[in-house]
Amino acid sequence: MLRRKVDDRLLEWKRKDGHRPLLVKGQRQVGKTSSILEFGRRNYGRVVYLDFSRSEAAKRAFKGDVDSIEEIAMELAFLDGHGTLQPGDTLIVLDEIQECPRARTALKTFAESGLYDVIASGSLIDAVVRADHVFIPVGYEEHLVMRSMDFEEFLWAMGVGDDVIAKVRGC
Repeated sequence: MLRRKVDDRLLEWKRKDGHRPLLVKGQRQVGKTSSILEFGRRNYGRVVYLDFSRSEAAKRAFKGDVDSIEEIAMELAFLDGHGTLQPGDTLIVLDEIQECPRARTALKTFAESGLYDVIASGSLIDAVVRADHVFIPVGYEEHLVMRSMDFEEFLWAMGVGDDVIAKVRGC
């Protein structure tokens, strides 16, 4: 797995007391999903992954009462197929969240409950305009922008050591 600067930012988010759901935005194909899933595998006992651009079942999980954390958790556990979600040790990843506005609305419910960590991501979050009236949970989500690999990350990927990178930085 590639080392990315976003890895440190994700860990800071997890360690912060009272963190809210995280919304990771950025261009397509910069590694958002890969970085998030690897972070989840390293830091949680369980990762529930939903891709709204590929799964109608994922969208249906948010058709019910998005104000009930119990109902949402039950739907997600059913989709995941591994039993109940473990509060405090489950990361819920909502990929391409712009495809399911009700899931975005549910971020407020996740934030208020504090039972599960949630990271939502998407490449078109700010560009998609919906005609339906959907509540965007302003104040109930944190934002992180992920960009393409920078030069330092490229050097890491090429196996260049930190000592050489420090020397280059000094030039």
